[in-house]
Order: sequence, then C-alpha cells, then structure tokens
Amino acid sequence: MTKDDKRTFWQQHIQAHKEGDQSQRAYCAEHGLSKSQFSYWKSQFDPKPQVSGFVPVRIQASAMVRIDLPGGIGVSVPTEALASLLPMILRCATERG
Repeated sequence: MTKDDKRTFWQQHIQAHKEGDQSQRAYCAEHGLSKSQFSYWKSQFDPKPQVSGFVPVRIQASAMVRIDLPGGIGVSVPTEALASLLPMILRCATERG
C-alpha cells in the first residue's frame, strides 16, 4: 500500500466514523482496525488548533497602552499609534533580547 493509498484508506474510515454514531472503540472493532492507528490518523486529519499566547482585547480609542517588555523596559503609547508602533517595538525588543 502506497503512502497515498494509506492516507486515503484512513481518511475514508475517519470520515465514516464521524458520520456514524458509534464510539471510536466500537467502530475500530467492527472494521478490524487498530484503535491506536485510528487515533493517530484522526489526529493527522483533525489537528488541534494552535493556542497563541496573545489574548484579544478592546481598547478605548483615547486610551494609553503600556507594554512591559523583558528586561524591565516599559513603553506607553496612545492607542491610535499602537498599530503602527507595535511591530517596531516588538522588533526592537527581540533584537535586544
């Protein structure tokens, strides 16, 4: 079985399982599949979303934002300038680090 054949085989089983109402264990038993292989391939087709360390926030237009950087550096900027200044601030911070 080629790599593409194997991928297609598992993709069809993962899709069939999603469309059914059986547990993963029951589906694997009925189709003679290894539960660990099924889990592996399922993770390949449905990877978990990457979690970012950033949290979205809403900022009042006339507010000041303070950004504390490693090394004890702090920068306060008006929110109107944040979008244009943030890339430069982050670039400078990573160059220093």
